[in-house]
Amino acid sequence: MKESCQNKYVCEAPFRMPKGDFARKMARFWGLIPGLLLLMIFVFGLVAGIFLDIRYLIVAAMAVFILLPMVMMFLYYYHGLGKNCYFNIVDHNLSIKEDCLEITMYFPVVSAAETDDESADAKEVEPRVSKLTINYNDILNYRVFSDCVVYPVGKPMSGFVWLPLSAFNDADSFRNAVTSLSSKLK
Repeated sequence: MKESCQNKYVCEAPFRMPKGDFARKMARFWGLIPGLLLLMIFVFGLVAGIFLDIRYLIVAAMAVFILLPMVMMFLYYYHGLGKNCYFNIVDHNLSIKEDCLEITMYFPVVSAAETDDESADAKEVEPRVSKLTINYNDILNYRVFSDCVVYPVGKPMSGFVWLPLSAFNDADSFRNAVTSLSSKLK
């Protein structure tokens, strides 16, 4: 998995985003408006169901329980599977170039000839490497969280780059990576 010296990676080892964090970040970036709208429908139905007629509560609950899964699937298909978003949940590393941010993704290669009897440690398989570049002009203002920094990627691509503190050996290397990436943004 070693790359040539021309690639200066931000982290020493590839990292990936936990799937729960991925869902929470997607909901935070793109799900607030639909979530608030569904909450308002439910509250209106609850109040109208208590004071007017129970049927309003039933209709509001039906709307929420039918629309909520649809909104979640829309977020997943439209944003989560986008090329500038899905790389966060596979092993990847970031490289800061002069004109763009380069993401190197490592996809595990599963051999069809491998059987249950053979141990996975006996064969060392090189992962398939894929690269993705994002221009600095497409990256919006970053958002700081308690354990990471997230760089939203603007429209029409609509994604985000997740930079976790846990991927670094110490806080100084994390701070240097965030500073160098943030200085490239326009």
